[in-house]
This record gives sequence, structure tokens and C-alpha cells, in this order.
Amino acid sequence: MPRKPTERSKVGAVKSARDRVMFRGAIVGFGPAGVGPLVAAARAGALNKWLKDGLVIFERGSRAGFGKFGQYLITANTTAAYTLDPFRETQSMTPGLRDDLRLDTEDPIMEEIRALPTYKLLDELSQQGPLVKGTLRQYGEFSEEVAQCFLERIAASGTSRWLPNTTVESLQLHDAADVGSPVQISAQTADGAHLSVSARSVLLATGGLPKMPSLSAHLNAKLRSSDYIQREVGMAEVEGILKAQGDVKIAVIGGSHSAFSGSQLLLNMLGDGVSVEILHRDVIRVYYDSVADAEAAGYEVNPASVCAISGQVNRYGGIRPPVRELYQDVLAGTEGRLRFVKCGVGLPTEAKF
Repeated sequence: MPRKPTERSKVGAVKSARDRVMFRGAIVGFGPAGVGPLVAAARAGALNKWLKDGLVIFERGSRAGFGKFGQYLITANTTAAYTLDPFRETQSMTPGLRDDLRLDTEDPIMEEIRALPTYKLLDELSQQGPLVKGTLRQYGEFSEEVAQCFLERIAASGTSRWLPNTTVESLQLHDAADVGSPVQISAQTADGAHLSVSARSVLLATGGLPKMPSLSAHLNAKLRSSDYIQREVGMAEVEGILKAQGDVKIAVIGGSHSAFSGSQLLLNMLGDGVSVEILHRDVIRVYYDSVADAEAAGYEVNPASVCAISGQVNRYGGIRPPVRELYQDVLAGTEGRLRFVKCGVGLPTEAKF
């Protein structure tokens, strides 16, 4: 179960920051990306100084560290072993990670993190094999527990603040002609109260939102983002449509990892009642550990897609297991509910809305 906020962490959830108008730093958004800098500071032994100098954290929601991770229904794209690398003791890190990530001055909070229930769960997964992955929900719950550790330290610092349910509305340099001048942060709480504080530096960790195209009313009613579909609320809607009208045909626009993870989720959750077409413009990029692995799988390797350092194929943009197996099943003809349709300017497509 995720770590629950303690009384000490609640003390830091103040509604006003007027008792301190200038902070050394500010973090806007406290999902996993917002937690990351605190982990880095703890590894470098700089956490106490940062909190003493003054750090203010803004979060639009009420949950620290969780972000969107815990809402997704899919398996993570990152292995459990690699996810834990920034938190492990130096001698436990997997090969290839920087040896200087942990210093002798590491903050004791790192030992507290390594004792968390969710850390131990992911550690057990990592011991099952180097390629074993957890779910995004598990990663979100781990990030939430890590965030609670830091909130306790923030509350005890007396000089840093945690502001949940607070939306940042604007950022403005005190002196527009001096990029090194402090930043004025204007925000509003959930109950409508306004507050204004300053920080010498600001980290934006607000995540991203899909930009949906504006089409006809008929098509807009049928459009959903992959971000929405891969969360519980989106999948519940699709299941409702399936129950209401029987078989469902879905066109997925794009051939990247999110297209495949969304398609796999639809097939797994909806069974034989759904058929999916992935409409893609370019060659589908697939990740392999090496050129030899790619060639053994029958994948045509573009030399430009091979990483000069690791030798991996499509190291960053390629689809990875478990959705890579879905791609291979379609090519082998063992998955008939999904097919690929190559589209582009001047190229016809058989897909019908």
C-alpha cells in the first residue's frame, strides 16, 4: 500500500507562503519528475542545504509524487532494475550507470527510501531478471512513497514549503532585462486564495497533455487520446461502448510506443469484440539489444538507427517488450485482431471512420 501522509508532512501543507517571500528554489508540479531533483540532491548530500536555503513546491492536486503514473493500466516501458538504479547503493547498481551518482555524503533519507514497501516490491521484481518490468501503477505508488519521505523533511525544515491543491498561474522575472533576477510566482489555491512568492530558480515539472486536433463534430465525438484510453476512466468508456453496440473497430493514429501499448491494452481488455488498425506514416521502429538480435528476428536494420555507444537498435524511439511481441505476432499472422496500415501524403488508406 502507498505510504500515507504523516502528521509531520501535513504540517508542511500550508495554505500561505507569506511567512517567507523569497525562496532559493521552486518546483512547479510534484509528480515523479518533481521528485527527481530531491533524489539527486539527497544522493549528493545537498538536501539539507537546499531545504535550509528555502524550497517551495507547488502541486495542482493533493497527491505528492503520484502524477499520472498510478492511473495507467499498462506495463512500464522501463525495467524494475533500471527504475531503482538512482536509489540503490553504489555496489548494487547495474553496469553502465555513472559511478559518481552516489557520493560519500549521501543523505540518510536514501536508506529510508530503500526500506519502503514499494521499493522492496520493485526490488523483488528486479531480482527475477534484468528485463522484468513493473506496472506504471506500481511505479507511481513507489514515487508517492518517496515523495512522502521528502515531505516529512520539508515540514521539519521550517524554511521550505509544500503547497498542494495550488495552481501556478504565472511566472515573471523581477527584472525582465536580467535573466538572472528572481522569479515572481503567482498561484491560486483550491479555495480561491491568491498567493505570490519569489524564487531564485524555478523547475517546471508539470508533465504534458495531448493536443487533440479540431475536426468535425462527428469525428470529434469519436476521438480519444492514447493517454486517456490507457487510464481507467478511458477504458471504462470504451468498455461501455462495446457493451452497447457490440463489436468495435478502432483506428490508432501513429506508430510509436504509445500506439502499441494502447492497442495491446485494448486487445487484452476487450477480447474478441474489438479490432484495431494502427495507421502509421513511417517504418515502425523496434528496439533490439543488438544488430544480431534484430536480424535474428527478421527486422531490417537501418544503420542510422544503431547507437554508436551501446550498439542497440532504436535505443530511444523503438517499441520494447511486451508490446514488441505484439508487433511480432502481427507479422507472424498469429494476432488477427490488429493490422498495420501505412499512410502518408498521397497514399490511400483503407481505414474508415
